Amino acid sequence: MRIIQIIASYKPAYIYGGPTMSVAKLCEALVKEKTKDQSLKLKDRETNQGSIESPFRIGGDQNEKTKDQSSKTKGEETKNEQRTTIKENQILDIEVFTTLANGKTELNIKSNERQIVDGVPVTYFNRITKDHTHFSPALLLALRRRIQSHKKNIIVTQRNSVNNSLSFGEGRGEALVIHIHAWWNLVSIFSCLIAKWYKIPVVLSPRGMLTSYTQENRNGFVKKIIHQLLGKRLLSYCHIHATSELEKQDILNFIQPKSITVIPNLVELGNAQGVESEKLRVESLGIKPAGRTGWDQSLKTKDPKANKEQGAKSNEEALKTNEQTSTTYNVQRHTTYDIRQTINEPRPFKLIFLSRIEEKKGLELLFEALAKLKFTWELTIAGSGEEEYVESLMTKVKSLKLDAKVNWVGQVNNDAKFNLLAQHDLMVLTSYNENFANVVVESLSVGTPVLISNKVGLADYVKENNFGWITNLEAKQIGEEIEKAFVDIQSRNLIRENAPTTIAHDFSAHLVDRYIQLYQTIS
Repeated sequence: MRIIQIIASYKPAYIYGGPTMSVAKLCEALVKEKTKDQSLKLKDRETNQGSIESPFRIGGDQNEKTKDQSSKTKGEETKNEQRTTIKENQILDIEVFTTLANGKTELNIKSNERQIVDGVPVTYFNRITKDHTHFSPALLLALRRRIQSHKKNIIVTQRNSVNNSLSFGEGRGEALVIHIHAWWNLVSIFSCLIAKWYKIPVVLSPRGMLTSYTQENRNGFVKKIIHQLLGKRLLSYCHIHATSELEKQDILNFIQPKSITVIPNLVELGNAQGVESEKLRVESLGIKPAGRTGWDQSLKTKDPKANKEQGAKSNEEALKTNEQTSTTYNVQRHTTYDIRQTINEPRPFKLIFLSRIEEKKGLELLFEALAKLKFTWELTIAGSGEEEYVESLMTKVKSLKLDAKVNWVGQVNNDAKFNLLAQHDLMVLTSYNENFANVVVESLSVGTPVLISNKVGLADYVKENNFGWITNLEAKQIGEEIEKAFVDIQSRNLIRENAPTTIAHDFSAHLVDRYIQLYQTIS
């Protein structure tokens, strides 16, 4: 099977935020899975040499198993057979077609030549337009040629596979799937058109692009025309991949695709976890560690619920310890505030926004909410966006007299991002629309609680696991929820302790098998 991943921008174009990173993580996981599968098959081939005619033949004869294999328990056989069923049809080739897009500039990478980026074959193509349309005739022509070549190879392979005795990677590599990421750009739309023309199955991951909010904002009239003339027919041809139940419902309100499957994003987790993230937190926030970090190897279990139960007592002890070194503030509920004195002034409650800066993130609402808070706070804004819009936000901050409390640090990537998250009390994301929100997973992976709007795809996950606070899109309630987080030391301690383990369990590399199964189902 061959999978061609189509996306208008790929790393190192970090300026585009979460979607670029999610696609890169998926591709890297698929390549690792392919490598692992090849190693397993080669090992099986050595073990079973002479037992069967071809160790890579689909659905091998059950009577040809060796005595050693037959001695396995029934449960082990079932598990291995299920894995074999997946692996025998698994991906043999992964490649990415993308553009040199990097905002209004281009990446300094040679175009039209395959590059290996963190193990993934990637070809970058020039684009004519430097805006969000990303028109790239070179990419579209290359995709067309690749599909035509694939179809010719199918004919040749079928002629040469009469005896069904194939070497590794041959014969069964007939299936081709085009996986398109995002919508409302010319790379995605025309790639889908080409795939449909040649009757190649398409998986489309809209990445939040198929919602009423997205359609009505930024060139909404043009989007409606495109949708009526072409988009509707193309989308009905696609198998849709949604990253959350919220995104799924948004999509179904918009179109009726061939199928729709919900699989969470694969999210890259940094190295600032466990003890390391707790050190950063203590150094930055001046608080004592809240018992276990959730990553203590002597206490960690694979069961997140068990970790939560084990952590309850240690959190209660930590709460008492922190109360002895903290200053008490009366904030309506007369609750102890989780800080320590620094000379004569308490440290501020440290909030962080870490995402692409754009209209849908709801920063104006956040600023209005913060302006009414009665306790000391600081907000770090980490991210980049269009210069004109960022300047308008800075103007609003000054008009609200908040400029002394708001720190603009620009784009932060890789491990520096996790280090920064670990140094804050609360991550805030009051978006009007988010299909998933990688930053929620990233923040919780280092134990930093989150406050997010009910329009964020992971809102249900956060609520179910008690990993933060959920707000509607009103400044008043946003402020109230921030205040709840501010005064609730016990909840923040529990989140700091339990979230890293749960996140590592729920968003591990095992998710890649679900993507593979999706490809197999439609091919």
